[in-house]
Parts: sequence; C-alpha cells; structure tokens
Amino acid sequence: MSSEKTHPALLKVSQIFLRHSPFFAEIFLSLNLCEISEDRAREMRRDMGYDPDQPMVTPSDGSPPFHFPTASVQLEPCLQMNWYRPFLDSLSLREVLGLVIHEVMHIVSLTVERFYRGNYPGNLTYLWNLASDFVINQAILERIRIPGIDHELPPTNVVPKTLQEMGYQGPLDHEHLMSWLIRQGISQPGEDRSGAEILVFPLEGDLSPARAPSASGPALPVGEGGFRTLDQHDGLERPVGGHTLARIRDLVSSAQHRGWGDLSQEFRSWIEKTLRPPAVNWKQVLRKYLTREMARLGTVGQRTWSRPSRREGIPMKRRSTQRFIFAVDTSGSFYLMDNFDACVTEVENLLRTDSEITLLQWDVHIRNVWPKYRKGDYRKLEVLGGGGTSVQCVFDWLRDNRRLNDYLIVFTDGNFSYAYDTHGARHILWLVFRNTQPDPSNGGRHGRTIHIV
Repeated sequence: MSSEKTHPALLKVSQIFLRHSPFFAEIFLSLNLCEISEDRAREMRRDMGYDPDQPMVTPSDGSPPFHFPTASVQLEPCLQMNWYRPFLDSLSLREVLGLVIHEVMHIVSLTVERFYRGNYPGNLTYLWNLASDFVINQAILERIRIPGIDHELPPTNVVPKTLQEMGYQGPLDHEHLMSWLIRQGISQPGEDRSGAEILVFPLEGDLSPARAPSASGPALPVGEGGFRTLDQHDGLERPVGGHTLARIRDLVSSAQHRGWGDLSQEFRSWIEKTLRPPAVNWKQVLRKYLTREMARLGTVGQRTWSRPSRREGIPMKRRSTQRFIFAVDTSGSFYLMDNFDACVTEVENLLRTDSEITLLQWDVHIRNVWPKYRKGDYRKLEVLGGGGTSVQCVFDWLRDNRRLNDYLIVFTDGNFSYAYDTHGARHILWLVFRNTQPDPSNGGRHGRTIHIV
C-alpha cells in the first residue's frame, strides 16, 4: 500500500490494524489502493443515468442522498481496493474502519470463488453480491469485536434487521440467503426480466424501506426504495483465474499465521469454517455407499412359478424391482441450493435402469407426489411449498402408503427439528446440503448421512 495520495483515513486504519489486528493488517496492506478519478466517477454516474456533474446523488424515492461511486474490491489483474475521495470525506473514522473491514471480508469469505463453485447463472450476480453484503455486514455487527478498534458501518440498510422485516428466518450464510432472494423475485435495479432464466416469485406487501427495486430505471446501488449497499461490485462477469484464487488463499493463510491479535474466538471460528475445504469428496462417498446398498438390495428376490430351473427343478428366484423415494425439501431455506443438480444426477446414475422412483416435495406437508419419476425429471420440477420445515410428514406418508420398506433418499439442508418418528422405515439416506450441524439421522440410528458441500 502506497501512502502517496492515499486518503488520510485509510492510513489511520492501517495503523490501527497494525496495533490491534495482524490478521486484517496482513490483508489490507497487501491491497493496491486506487483512487477513483473524477473523470471515471463522471462516467459511472452517466452510465447509471445520473447527472454526471453531481457527486451527491438523491434517489427519486426520497431516500437520503448518497455518494456515487463509493468503494469496491478488484481481484484481477491484482488485488485492489478502489475508493472515491468525496465518499470517504463524508464518513467518520469509525465508518471508514467499518468500510475497510467490509471490503477485506469480501476477500476473506471467498465471495467470487463461491459464486462459481455454486454454478449460479450469470444473471444472478446482483443477488449474490447482495447476499454476500448481508452476510458480511452481519459478521461485522455481531461477530467482529476487536478491543481498541471502534468501528461501525457507513449508512446502509443491508443489515440483518432489514431481512427480518422482509420475513427471512433462515441462517445468514451466502447460499441459504441466495436461495431465498431468488424465490422472492428480487432483481437487479434496471434489469429486464423478460428473458431471465430464473424462477420469479413476486414480493407480497409493502416491504419498505427494503422492497424489491423497480424493474425499470437506472441500476442504482440504492434502487427505487431498495438496498443501500456500501460498495460497487464487479468481477463476477467471468470466473476468476486459478492463480488469483491461489493468491487469495495464500494471503488469508498468511494472515492467520501472522496472528489473530485481539479478534474474538467466535470470529476466528467463523473464518476458519468459511475457509475449511470439504473434508471428503462427497461424490466418492455417495458412490461407494449407494453401490454397496444397491448390491445388497439386489440379492433380495421373490419366487415365481415361471419356467423352473433345469438344474434344481424348483421355482427359480428373480430379482425384485428396487423402489426408491426421492424426498426433496422445498422449504424456503433449501430449494435451489448449489450442487443440488449434480447430486440428483449422481444418485440417478447409480440406480438400476429398472428402479421405480417416486418423488415427494415437502416442507411441513407433502406438497406433491410424482409416482412415475424418470431420470432427469427434476429439471421439470415446479417448486411447491416454501414454508417451514418438518420431515415428519415424509415418514407419515411412507406409513400411510405402506412404503416403509422402500429406500428413502432425503435431499435437505437439515434445518428442522430432529424429534421425528420414522415409523420403522428401514432404509434411509440423508443428503444434507450446506450444513455442518448435527446429523438429521439422529446420531446414525436412522440411516446414513452424507454432507454435500
């Protein structure tokens, strides 16, 4: 970081980090700080439909004025934080400190890598950035406690309170929140959704001040009565190169070795969990387990009075048809989780061609029964449900339809009460997405659990 022409508040922030948080100091001092020129700021305001000569922007919905541009993190060709002088001039030192922590956290939480790891469509970059901002701001407000560092967020409504007002009750992590935002039909301000290849669920009621941005008008960081973000995002238009991802991981690892300083244990645990790679390859575990189970089930037969065996002269055995239940959790917290397509495809490829599959959609009730499911039909699924989550309805359905001996495969995030009764169901496989909480298999007594991460 060069001190030449660097904003005085950013220099003070670096000094505070060096005294109290080697972790943040290592990352922040590795960034190239680049001031957004006034010519570039004029271009950005013009592109957004604003008066290019007015650095202070007043939204048409009556929200308080704000500066545009603000700040951003750039990953390629180098790790860089872009900042706009009039915006920093308008902030207190505590707010600049909160802003810098926010930008550093975009690097630490691997925002870009996780977007492409989740295989999200390119037209969902705005929602992913919005989900990331909510998660990061929640961590700043509730997890980051550094003695000697008094920070606060600049004015923003991208905070947990806004989500609560909108009715979100799920966990605050990128993937869960992303799924929920998709289901709410929130789109990028100014986005033409006529050709969008996403499921659109309209928002209900007045959610001001955090209602969905208007589908017309300029693409604003605030939007028409929408979300006041702290920074402009870019870099999600194309995957980041492998060398950049390796550089980020090395930088964060180096920061950890430098020392956590006065960072709280809660925040350390959160960072380590975010950076921890999957302990096992879930595809290998799934293949091994299902292959063994299919072989075992294949030995079960029933006698038939068809042509007898020439060797033994007794009715021969034939292999019985294997019957499966795919129980897909369509509660608001689960559907459209990343890796879902890959997981269903992996399961289907491991089943015999003559297997009979019934697909259930469930949240607190069975929402739909698909009795003659065929491979790949999940792509035709119309999402039903979206409320709370109670797996008891699945086992009640098995009991009422005399299907307790079928092989049950549950696709879920595991966010439900484990006080359920299986009614004696014999074969259960839990495929749990993005959740490291205790297994829904209740300690292994009710089937096998494989975490999909």
